[in-house]
Amino acid sequence: MKKPIFAVCALALAVSCTLAGCGGNNNQQQEPVKTTSFEELRSYYDELAKGEIKQEVATTEARNKYYTFEGDENLLPPGVYDKLEDIVYKTYSRLYSKYGTDYNPPKITIYIDAAYSGKGANYTSGKKIYINPNWFVDNPDDYDSIICALMGTVQTYNASAPDWLKSSIRAYARDQFRSSYADKNWFVTTTYEGVSYEEGDVHGAAFLKWVNSTTDTDIVYRLNRALQNGTYKEEFWKDETGLTFGQLWTSFQKNS
Repeated sequence: MKKPIFAVCALALAVSCTLAGCGGNNNQQQEPVKTTSFEELRSYYDELAKGEIKQEVATTEARNKYYTFEGDENLLPPGVYDKLEDIVYKTYSRLYSKYGTDYNPPKITIYIDAAYSGKGANYTSGKKIYINPNWFVDNPDDYDSIICALMGTVQTYNASAPDWLKSSIRAYARDQFRSSYADKNWFVTTTYEGVSYEEGDVHGAAFLKWVNSTTDTDIVYRLNRALQNGTYKEEFWKDETGLTFGQLWTSFQKNS
């Protein structure tokens, strides 16, 4: 489904003036690019992701409009808060633009939870993400775990979905929106590694990534939308790819 592009020309002009100085002294400090709406923010980060805008000028007046951090950032190891905040700042608008349900993203809250007693880096409840500060003591490079949580706030599914599928979509999104801080040892392949899709996360995401690459259907986008619309059924796979889920899984095992 194609989405309209908002304010790209105006934003691009503002960016080009900022970076080039509009004929001014190139030694002068660059003025920050300011965005005031979600549409501008989304367009801005699309350009940033392509490398057409320098990261040094990345600021926005819309920052606190779409997310907020709560809790004591000092509970996190040094430097972790800044990286997590930077990833959310750069990723949320782009991820919601791809997988959200409309053009009005809800504001989300990321809470650094001193009382977190569960396993894992975080968990999502509605539009609130709970961060486990202790996770980063033993997993100091797992900054991109926040991207899984961001996807969790976007999913809002109206159809019943197996847990492995929901976690696999989150892992797929983490891989797709990989940040500059990404753990080099964490990635999603398109290769079957002898683990069932039912394990979810990277194993199920590998299957989804393989289906996407071999069928050219943007399967995860369509799958996510069907789940959000409440129209997902087992027939989805055959309707979209021409093969049943079982046939796709068998082919993934044999041919990936």
